[in-house]
Amino acid sequence: MGTIINELRQRLNKVKAPMVERIVNAKRTTKRLARALAITRHDKKSHPAHVKKRADKLRAALKRCDSDIETAKAEIKALGMTVSKDHPLIHFDGEQAEKQCMDFVIWAAGARGHSLASKDGRDFRDIRSLAKAGYYDDRQRFFTALIQPDRECA
Repeated sequence: MGTIINELRQRLNKVKAPMVERIVNAKRTTKRLARALAITRHDKKSHPAHVKKRADKLRAALKRCDSDIETAKAEIKALGMTVSKDHPLIHFDGEQAEKQCMDFVIWAAGARGHSLASKDGRDFRDIRSLAKAGYYDDRQRFFTALIQPDRECA
């Protein structure tokens, strides 16, 4: 199961990468804008109206960067899944948590062949057989589309 969770972590990181990159870039821009705002405030050579106008523009840009950061963080949270970096642990959040958990279990059993063996004696044979049957159909559809390029894989 550890390797299956590691694969899920890698896939999730690929999905989150553009969002994390936006956060990093926005933080870098925020730092640069804050420095420019501090310099603008202490500018004694320019006309006060020009300094105020420039400071207002910089404050507006800072607010935009902050809202970009919040938007990207909300997108990451909307994924509804967290995978631990240092040990095999998955946490599902939100309204779809139960469905996501079941989808993960079916994916682990069907696509990756996990046995779904339970230490507490619960029987998951029905889920395992459902997963294997579902993923067999998907595999066949994919291979059919691969062999016959004019057919789409949907």
